[in-house]
Amino acid sequence: IVIFNNNEKNIDVVKRVIGLPGEEVESQEGSILINSERINDPWAKSFVDDFVKIQLKDDEIFVLGDQRTLSSSDSLMTRGGLLCQITKCPR
Repeated sequence: IVIFNNNEKNIDVVKRVIGLPGEEVESQEGSILINSERINDPWAKSFVDDFVKIQLKDDEIFVLGDQRTLSSSDSLMTRGGLLCQITKCPR
């Protein structure tokens, strides 16, 4: 999970990391595929529109919100734009 600033709306946004640098990401029939393999995506509250395969560069990650129909179009980003990366949740 990452947090970054949406400059258009001037708000901090929380998204789930879906694709890592070097991976290919695409959506077919509402499902996300990484390197042509469908992923288990239990957090999605809605489906994402289909999109063609994207090859992520060495400094890019692909992120999506859990409310896919409400998510903004800022899904492809460089790691340099992150405000925070959550790697472990406190108990």
